[in-house]
Amino acid sequence: MNRTERFYKIHQQLSSGRPISMKRLQETVGVSRTTVMDDFAYLRDFLGAPIIYSRESGGYFYDPEQTRFELPGFWLNADELQALLITEQWLDGIQPGLLSDMIGPLRQRVQSLLDKSGHDSTEVNRRIRTKAVHTRQVDNQDFQRLCGALLQRLTIDAEYHGRASDSLQERRLHPQRLLQYRDNWYLLAWCELKQAMRLFATERLRFRVLDTPCIDRPDSELDHIIQSGFGIFAGAAQNVAQLRFLQPNARWVADEHWHPDQRGEWDGDTYLLNIPYNESTELEMEILRHCPFVEVMGPVELKQKIKERLQLALGKFE
Repeated sequence: MNRTERFYKIHQQLSSGRPISMKRLQETVGVSRTTVMDDFAYLRDFLGAPIIYSRESGGYFYDPEQTRFELPGFWLNADELQALLITEQWLDGIQPGLLSDMIGPLRQRVQSLLDKSGHDSTEVNRRIRTKAVHTRQVDNQDFQRLCGALLQRLTIDAEYHGRASDSLQERRLHPQRLLQYRDNWYLLAWCELKQAMRLFATERLRFRVLDTPCIDRPDSELDHIIQSGFGIFAGAAQNVAQLRFLQPNARWVADEHWHPDQRGEWDGDTYLLNIPYNESTELEMEILRHCPFVEVMGPVELKQKIKERLQLALGKFE
C-alpha cells in the first residue's frame, strides 16, 4: 500500500466517529507504529487534520469540536481511480468523443494519479474494453447544449424527424431527463403539443434553447414512466406478456433481467417469464430474437403480432 492509500485508509478510520487504537490503525494500513505517527504528523502539519488522542479510550480520532475535516482535492484510492477510468472508457465507447471536452481533463488527472499509485492506466485500457453496438451518432455540440438546457431547466423549440413516420414535427419541449439506453441517448420531455410526456432520440432533434424556464414534473411521475413499461417505450404498463422459453434459451433467459417487475419461474425444463409492457414494439423484437425457442402464451393480441411478423418474414424467403 503506497502513502496516498495509507492517508485514505487512515482518514476513513479517524472519520468513523469512534476512537481507533494504534494497533487497529497499524493492522489497517500494514505499517509500523513509527510510520503511522509520521503519517499523523504530515496530516496535521500540511493538511490541517485535527487528530487528537484520548487516554481514557486509548484511541485516536478527529476533534469533534473542529470543523469537519476532509482530504483536499481529488483524493481516491487506486480501486476507485480504476473504476473512474473504466467508466470514462465506457462513456467514450457509447459515443466516441461525445463527452471528450468535458471529461478529457478528468481522464488525464485520473491517469496521472493511477500512475503515481503504482497502477498502470495504460494497462487498464489495454485489458478492459467496451464494445458499443448499434450506436447512433449524436453531434457533440448539440448534445452539450441539450445537457445545458436540461440542467439549467430551460425550454427548447425543436424539430423532430421521426423515423417511423419520416415526417418533420415542430415541438416545444420541457426537458426532464436524459436516458442512456442500449448505447444510445434519449430525451424524456414534456411536449406542449401533445400535453404529455414523450421520449425523443437525441440524434433526431434539431433545436434552439429558449430563455423560458421549463415546467418541472415530479420525480415520482418520471420514475414511473421510465420503469413501468418495457424497454425504451416509456409509459405505464397496461399489459403483461406471458412467455414460455424452451431449451437451450431458457437457461439464458433465466439469468437475464428484462424488467424491474418481471416474474419468472421454472416449469420442468422450460422457463416461464411474465413481463409488464405498454407499447409492444421492442418486446416483439426481443421475443423474435429467441424464436423458435419461445412461446407467447398471452395476451392474444401480442401472440397475433408475433405470428404476423413471422409470416411476413417467411414470405420474404419464398
